[in-house]
Amino acid sequence: MSTKAMIELGWDEFIQLQSELLELEYEEEVGKKL
Repeated sequence: MSTKAMIELGWDEFIQLQSELLELEYEEEVGKKL
């Protein structure tokens, strides 16, 4: 994501999006191992 987009979204929303993406990636990784 570009810096411009981050600024437009605002940090709170950006951080929220990032943590949601991380959770999804984590769940996929864990899912593969199960």
